[in-house]
Amino acid sequence: MKPINSSMVSRASGILVVTCALLGCSKEHLSNERVFAPKEILESPALLDGKVVTVSGYVESAFERYRIWDTKQNAVSEMPGADCINVSFRGDLDLLAINERYAEISGRFVAEVSDDIVVSSPCSNRSLLIMGPDSTARLVK
Repeated sequence: MKPINSSMVSRASGILVVTCALLGCSKEHLSNERVFAPKEILESPALLDGKVVTVSGYVESAFERYRIWDTKQNAVSEMPGADCINVSFRGDLDLLAINERYAEISGRFVAEVSDDIVVSSPCSNRSLLIMGPDSTARLVK
């Protein structure tokens, strides 16, 4: 068996890129490799609609305030039009541990929930990040 060298890795990477170009790669997979700020997602929400994403920002996870903001300043001032995404947290998550802290949260992004779904303390948009059983939340600051 030959040892792996850099040209083999480059060749394998090239094959992956060509395969993705010809057959298409799952956007869900690609979006999972990157961490987004709320503002980045909300600039083109349709591109990530229904995809599992990781969002990094300032988290509010207290009664009727379940959302993630770009910055603490925007959260404190609740600036109209500021970039935030509503979050549906997992029931087993310690919400107090991440409340009013910077964190990365993964979940399925919904660009616009229907009007028949109640979203407490809604952001100025109708987007929602839904944490499933495999979703994660970790402090970053």
